[in-house]
Amino acid sequence: MTAAATPLPVPQRIDFDNVVSVLDELVRAGERTAPGGLLTLDFAGLQDFDSSAISMLVELARRRHAPVTVCNAPPKLVELAELYGVSDLLLGSGDVR
Repeated sequence: MTAAATPLPVPQRIDFDNVVSVLDELVRAGERTAPGGLLTLDFAGLQDFDSSAISMLVELARRRHAPVTVCNAPPKLVELAELYGVSDLLLGSGDVR
């Protein structure tokens, strides 16, 4: 598997109100930039989110049938991933913070 050349940025906000549209856009972007391979998302610009962000990551990996990792994850997102027991799945690449 090959990684996307550049991590895909996520929007400033991911919550219940916009998670479906963000997920759909990331699925399409992943198909263009990392078809069938590792997709890395850059959360540096994320400022406002709820637990929908975690659900979105799990669903994105499921839909792609391929790994999804996160870089520049906010500490609160890491805490949520740990709380829901998916931190190894999503944040296990070592480049979380």
